[in-house]
Amino acid sequence: MEIPKHWRQQSSRVGFVGEKKEFKDTKMATYKYPGGEIPLVGGYHEIRERFEKKGFSFEATNEILFRLWGGIPAESAISLAEVAESFHQFVGSEVGK
Repeated sequence: MEIPKHWRQQSSRVGFVGEKKEFKDTKMATYKYPGGEIPLVGGYHEIRERFEKKGFSFEATNEILFRLWGGIPAESAISLAEVAESFHQFVGSEVGK
């Protein structure tokens, strides 16, 4: 079965998602990402070197480490009021048609 043309030519939205994975029995943590895992053991400079050896850029490493250790999120959360307003606008536009 062939994929319709409008689906083939549509741009795709692929995101990179990594997360901190903690092991309760050993109290060890790793950073799991789509290409592998990086142990979060040792000092700050040792962890930074591991990220750079895996091919992460300086800026990407800064952002990841900032997020891992309780930094301010890079993307702001959407407020409930904004979600509700968008939903009401959507429903109103559908009903109006």
